[in-house]
Amino acid sequence: MKTLTKSTIAVLMTIFLTTNIFAGGLEMENEEYINDIPFNTEKIAGQMILENALSTEFSIEEENVNDIPFDTYEIAAGKMQEIAMNKDFELQDESYINDIPFNTNLIANQSADSTNFIVNK
Repeated sequence: MKTLTKSTIAVLMTIFLTTNIFAGGLEMENEEYINDIPFNTEKIAGQMILENALSTEFSIEEENVNDIPFDTYEIAAGKMQEIAMNKDFELQDESYINDIPFNTNLIANQSADSTNFIVNK
């Protein structure tokens, strides 16, 4: 009988405690603020990656530094010329055609007269 009483009390206590736990729920207490970490973890991680990259030594072994078998300057100049030749340039229309500020007929006649003068001497 003593064992039955202890078992019954134990079962009732278990049920009582289980009911109280589920009745209250498993709610966490709300924190006053979420940003409770006093530093920027993203910035620190970026800084660590940078420091690791800068401290790593890279060694490149090349047998021949001048391993490009052509003149890149000449090829680039040729390509730029090709691009320029394929481009259509549009010139702006001038406001008037007779924009030379002197009389070409008069200049040509004077030139011809001076040539005759020199030849005749």
